[in-house]
Amino acid sequence: EDHLLAINLDPGAYFSTVADEVNTVILSSGTLSPLNQMACELGTPFKVQLSASHIISPNQLVIYTIGKGPGGTELLGTYKNMESNREKIEVELGNILVKILGSIPGGVLFFMPSHSSLSSLIATWQKTGIINDIRELKPIFFEEQSLNAQMYIDYKNSIEKSGGAILFGVCRGRMSEGIDFYDDQARSVIVFGIPYPPKNDRDICLKMQFNDDRCESLKLMNGINEMNGMSGMSGSEWYDAQAYRALFQATGRCIRHSKDYGSIILIDSRFSKQASRFPRWMQQSFVGMKMDKSVEDTDVNDLPDLLTSFYTEMSAEFPPRSILRKSSPTTICCLNCGREIV
Repeated sequence: EDHLLAINLDPGAYFSTVADEVNTVILSSGTLSPLNQMACELGTPFKVQLSASHIISPNQLVIYTIGKGPGGTELLGTYKNMESNREKIEVELGNILVKILGSIPGGVLFFMPSHSSLSSLIATWQKTGIINDIRELKPIFFEEQSLNAQMYIDYKNSIEKSGGAILFGVCRGRMSEGIDFYDDQARSVIVFGIPYPPKNDRDICLKMQFNDDRCESLKLMNGINEMNGMSGMSGSEWYDAQAYRALFQATGRCIRHSKDYGSIILIDSRFSKQASRFPRWMQQSFVGMKMDKSVEDTDVNDLPDLLTSFYTEMSAEFPPRSILRKSSPTTICCLNCGREIV
């Protein structure tokens, strides 16, 4: 049986049907940055652009970058480096978790760039026994490629009953984009590597080629380009933007409301030079930020004490909320007479 697969490589073809018919379009999201590149993709100039501050105070979030493991190995997640040093890096990642998990209350989300990299990580931990050391600190859950709603329920129940758990998933997975983790359900988000899409994937190759061709066309039409204020977005720029938008989606799981707090731990030696690419509300929470917007990596050995101090301070400032849950028997009484109501 033959199939015809049609792929739209130009989001502006859809968006223009809306933009051309109305007086005003308000486009709002937490992951539109960089704004100019998004406008290019939609083929629509936005005269008003705003990158707003977050509802939380900067002190409610701390972001650490880690470039080396406890054993001194450089933690670089590029394809070439992982081919040469995969097992050594995976062992270092496990040792980092063993070192810091005891200092993080509640739930922890750990993201890898892909399902294949996550599978390899778990296989190495099982072979070396690191998986058992992690399990002694927090119950372990894994995101599956097929939708498994019960797993998320079990993860959240584990936090409610035993006080903590760690959930391993991948960037662009349902866990990183489609589920709300609030309060103790995600007190920390840990990400290894920059989640670039698979460059050899047919759809990715076609999209990059399309953007390169469109860029060339715009260069030949300088008059029109200057008139509408739009510039082209090359294939490599589009490819790079996809990685960072996926990263921003994943790290955004950490903060879900005005009284939430947490830590983000970015593990890769490239992150120390990339802080300026993060949304403005996140930039002010990087630990070790320099004048040139680069970041001084945090020593893994210092991280447990830093995390303990942060969570002690935050738990005092934001005491746990009282939440009614089906799984927790609750009695509601009259404040004046003490009579049981429900």
